[in-house]
Formats: sequence, structure tokens, C-alpha cells
Amino acid sequence: MSPGRLLDGHEIMTRLQIEPGPRIGELVEAVREAQADGVVNTREEALQFLQRLAK
Repeated sequence: MSPGRLLDGHEIMTRLQIEPGPRIGELVEAVREAQADGVVNTREEALQFLQRLAK
């Protein structure tokens, strides 16, 4: 069984001020993979992870 999603696309768009588009799906997938790998375990860690990716 996979863990629950830490962030959804709407929250990513709001928090990172990104417009809707394919990039959002890529970021959701990146968080999912990082979560599965144990890189992120909390919502806050996921946001920090995305902020690093967005730079």
C-alpha cells in the first residue's frame, strides 16, 4: 500500500505561485517519488523539496 499524498497540484500551485500546466504534474510526481524513497516524510519537507527543485 502506498502512503497518502503529501501535496496536491492545487497546493503546489498556490504555495509556489506556479501557473497550471504540465509542470504541476511533474512536481506532484517528484514529491511522490521522493516520498517513496524516504527523502520527504511530511508536508513541510515536501514543500522544502519543491522549493529546491523550483530554483
